[in-house]
Amino acid sequence: MSKRIAATTPAASANVEPGRRWPIVAVMLAAITIVAGTLITNALKHKPQPTVAKEVRDHASPEPAPESVSVEVLHPSKGGIDRVCVQPGTVEAIASADIYAKVSGYLEEQVVDIGSKVKQGQILVRISVPEYKKQVQKDEAELEHVKARVKQMEAKVMAAEAEARASKSAIVLNEALSAAKGSYRAFRKKQLERMKDLLSQNAVDARAVDEAEDQYESAFSAEIAAKEGVTTAKLQAESAEAKVAQAKADLEESKAHVRVADAELARSRVLLSYTEVASPYDGVITRRNF
Repeated sequence: MSKRIAATTPAASANVEPGRRWPIVAVMLAAITIVAGTLITNALKHKPQPTVAKEVRDHASPEPAPESVSVEVLHPSKGGIDRVCVQPGTVEAIASADIYAKVSGYLEEQVVDIGSKVKQGQILVRISVPEYKKQVQKDEAELEHVKARVKQMEAKVMAAEAEARASKSAIVLNEALSAAKGSYRAFRKKQLERMKDLLSQNAVDARAVDEAEDQYESAFSAEIAAKEGVTTAKLQAESAEAKVAQAKADLEESKAHVRVADAELARSRVLLSYTEVASPYDGVITRRNF
């Protein structure tokens, strides 16, 4: 647009006098400036802004192309907004426990290590203590021994009770025999008195009286022996009862030995159980020392 106006300048200057050339030129330049400004203003008013920007870019230096920008596309959904905050921090357990072995020995087996997840009661470490194992075996044998002793005492009690029953039966038998001997002695006494009466009447010989007297003495001795048998049977029954009581006492003592041996075995097993270190609750191993 400015070039087209400048083309008319030589034709206008050809008809001007030399003395008046510079004022005319100044007026024409001012007019050209005014016209150019007016035209530019009208062009800016009537033309859209993008066209002006394009013309400016045509005359300016080219701008570098913008870099591509990656955009993350999200699909909206109902619900709350997830808010994430990333910060450095530390994690501490709700509960922790340092577990120690109650006995000393060689490490036989380490079942878990740092980072292992464990359950309550799970074995963590086994310690080798051979003397505890031997003590448990010894106590187990001792327990079996005293249990066998209890069975012997039970059999002894049964034998003593049987002997006591036999002694009681012997008492009854001897009492019956003593009664029979007493009756026989009474019979022989009557026979002796009858013979003596007959002898006083000279109805029998004196030798018959002597024989009757001997039979009476023999019956009397037999009765005394039967009574002694009763006494002996009673003493034997008392002895049998004492044996029963003794056998029962021995049985109770043997049972007490069983309880002692059982307690010793339990103690040995407890000591042996100390060789196994277990977890007190569910958790994670965070440290180990041995």
